Amino acid sequence: MALMTLVITSGMWAIFGPWNGAPTASTFWYQSAVSERHVDALDRATSLVPANAAVSASNRVGGHLAERRYLYTFPVLGSAHWIVLDTHDLWLADPRRPDLVERPPDHVRALKEKLERDPRWAVVFEDDGVYVFRRRAA
Repeated sequence: MALMTLVITSGMWAIFGPWNGAPTASTFWYQSAVSERHVDALDRATSLVPANAAVSASNRVGGHLAERRYLYTFPVLGSAHWIVLDTHDLWLADPRRPDLVERPPDHVRALKEKLERDPRWAVVFEDDGVYVFRRRAA
């Protein structure tokens, strides 16, 4: 019976797959359309972070900051002095797991608001849902 279930499930996946518009489809982070305005905001945000700075970043923007010695996947902060957060990117790190987890938009918004209230961090950039935070001097 288990083998039959596996065959049926595999067959359904092959037929319906993860393709956009398919009945069982879901949109993965890399399939999401990004506007020119948003790309411009991401470019300007990443240009603010010094090349030698430790940074925490949301998933999609992290690749553009990967040449740094210390890069953390948000919300993991580690020794970061900068944070680049794209609130349109719902795929975030989960310290309890080795992979990314899609978070509800409200969860991402709550993480952003928590940083805004944290006296250790200052917002230095905000445009189209992209935020840059800098750690304040102690």
